[in-house]
Amino acid sequence: MNLSAETTNAIIAMSPLIVAAPFIAGALIILGARFSKTLSMLLSVGAVFYGFVHSLLILEGLRQNPAIGTVQFNWDWFQS
Repeated sequence: MNLSAETTNAIIAMSPLIVAAPFIAGALIILGARFSKTLSMLLSVGAVFYGFVHSLLILEGLRQNPAIGTVQFNWDWFQS
């Protein structure tokens, strides 16, 4: 799969959704979907699956365009 730099940037820009998806699913379950165990399960598993796929897309985009990612060359703040 070839991802352009623009697509990778868009995927990275949407990365807060990886964290937000389980919270949104939890809120939906608490607010009304808890009456259906199947729907609650689908929301939970779907949120985790979304986060996994989104993370894989970020890794693939950074593999193809490593210049997009942030790299720290100066590790002076770390001392053992």
